[in-house]
Amino acid sequence: MLDKSVPYKHVLMRRPAGHPLPSWSLPDGYSFAFYQPGDERDWALIETSVLEFPHSVDALLYFQDDFRSYPHELGRRTLFVVAPDGTKVGTGSAWFGYTGTRRDPWLDWIGGQAGMPGPRPWQGHRRPCPLAGGRDRR
Repeated sequence: MLDKSVPYKHVLMRRPAGHPLPSWSLPDGYSFAFYQPGDERDWALIETSVLEFPHSVDALLYFQDDFRSYPHELGRRTLFVVAPDGTKVGTGSAWFGYTGTRRDPWLDWIGGQAGMPGPRPWQGHRRPCPLAGGRDRR
């Protein structure tokens, strides 16, 4: 669960151009899926489950305000981890922000469904990395 007592900080990470990405894989049966129209409900449920929002309707409104103004970007920048039963259990976005006029890349809204039974691929150290690495290997 999200620990709201920890102060929020922006963290800037750099990777030299051309530097190879480490390879990670998901547990057997899990897969990646890119955003398709309608997946915003799954995104909202995941982000609400990790306490980013008090209610899924708040998360859905945020998604609509923040992401839906870039419909052409959603399908190539928002990724889900899908459990063997087809449930979307993790999400992350390779999104962007602006510093003046410069467009900066972000790994944004990385979250994993809380309370899911069975294995959770994001548990343990560095587990959001398969989600981030999966986007770069498309």
